[in-house]
Amino acid sequence: MIALETKERALVSIAHLCILINFPGLFIAFVIYFLEKDNSCFVKKGVKQAVGLQLIVCAFLFIFKTVRFFGLFSISFGRTSSLLALGLSVIYGAIALMAIYAAFMSYKGNDYRYPLIGKFIDNYGRE
Repeated sequence: MIALETKERALVSIAHLCILINFPGLFIAFVIYFLEKDNSCFVKKGVKQAVGLQLIVCAFLFIFKTVRFFGLFSISFGRTSSLLALGLSVIYGAIALMAIYAAFMSYKGNDYRYPLIGKFIDNYGRE
């Protein structure tokens, strides 16, 4: 493990925690990525993981809210809309806990890759 500066570890941790504030957090994580990606490989990889997860979560939330807005679930399936909302809340809570854990691991100086999507995020955009 390479000795990392506190600034690098803190920036990656902040990027992971930005998922807790939804869309503004995505903007903050993008800013961190574009300002610091050339300065540190650790920051580039860590913030890329955080941004990837946040983009996926924002896309799913957008789809869910669009479907709910048009009432597609409530007309056809009755209580399915509230069950779906409860399920998504539980999933979002699990993602938030995973992001907190990622921030903790990153602050300790460990590379963290999210389960299921981390490998895809690492491979995306390779030169």
